[in-house]
Amino acid sequence: MNSIAAITAVPRILGSRIEVDVPEIAGTIWFDWRGPANIVGVEPPNANFALLAALPIAMNTGSNLYVRGAVDAKLLQNAKRYTKIWSQWRPDKYKQAKLFAESEIEEAPHPGSQPWTYPFSGGVDSMFSIFANCAGDAGRDNRTPGSVFLVHGFDYPLSDTTFFPLLEQRVSAIAQSLGLPMLVCSTNWREFCIQYELDTQLGLSAIAHTLSATHAGASIAADFTFGEDLEIMPWGNNQYMPHLLGSSRFSVVGGGADTLRVDKMAYLAKIPDALSRLGVCRKPNGVGNRLNCEECEKCIRTAMGLYVATGDVKPTFSRIPGPSQILSIQGLSEVELMFWYDILRRMPRRDRAARWAITTLLSRSRLNLGFNGIFQPLEKRYIRPLHARVRSALGVCSH
Repeated sequence: MNSIAAITAVPRILGSRIEVDVPEIAGTIWFDWRGPANIVGVEPPNANFALLAALPIAMNTGSNLYVRGAVDAKLLQNAKRYTKIWSQWRPDKYKQAKLFAESEIEEAPHPGSQPWTYPFSGGVDSMFSIFANCAGDAGRDNRTPGSVFLVHGFDYPLSDTTFFPLLEQRVSAIAQSLGLPMLVCSTNWREFCIQYELDTQLGLSAIAHTLSATHAGASIAADFTFGEDLEIMPWGNNQYMPHLLGSSRFSVVGGGADTLRVDKMAYLAKIPDALSRLGVCRKPNGVGNRLNCEECEKCIRTAMGLYVATGDVKPTFSRIPGPSQILSIQGLSEVELMFWYDILRRMPRRDRAARWAITTLLSRSRLNLGFNGIFQPLEKRYIRPLHARVRSALGVCSH
């Protein structure tokens, strides 16, 4: 995206459809809600959502961002700090942005009786979070759930009309069993973010702020514990940043960062039907297992996590992955390595074949990551420019 001195975020409310126009790039970010009218039909009280929706554009270009509407002064301050932190963590991707609004307001604190909304994908982290908070098992961090929302356009592209309906059906059944309203937000926001894995928390917060008239805040389930976050930082859904995306009235917090993922599975195993509804795969095969393909890295990893947590993988999966299936995984990212390390630590000594396969996978992945860490900077600095010069020379010669 070319450098732009300033951009404008212009919010527009069209019933259950909310838009943010950014005229300087001729773009419109939209959030299209489905759900009970007494929630999705209530107009947001301010333009806080517009600030967060357009923030990636400003951070990408280093532009000033001006919101045409009323924005909470605390959120303006928090968001400014958010851009500063990311510009230091990843200066290759993010730039600081100066933030302004047509009017700065001081929101009154939310009524203590208002409930919270929870982004909910039906995976391990979000399922653990919603069940623990509904049961009052989150201790002092417990926040009364008032709704769950599923996003179409993030992990599942808007063009997906095959697998997303299956996910929505499953998540709706879980919400119904908990007595919670189920909301669905379709959005094109991902088209405007910088790097989705790093910006997911920001996108979920922008979406959640459109519900601020009826909720006290949003609780975004943690992927990792506080300690794990420090080992892989910077990570988009880290638990040290969500408070910077909240306002005086509408809070944004994380949840479940004191519990390792394998322990979350052990908790869910005690809840009737929870594991039978657990889905982690984006492309279930629809044959035998409608929720999980049982072949991708995430399915194999989750199955092994369930095994070390409970001694079995059913009813989420049909079989325990064997060594050959573990070794079929091509390689792991730094993020995926974190989960596998914990699985290996918990794997019983008697499961020698599984331990050997996981150890081999980890060693191979570390070697690949180490090689890439050495080669990629050299490739970027020397080989790409050389390749560009060769192509340019060939282009000249071809005339």
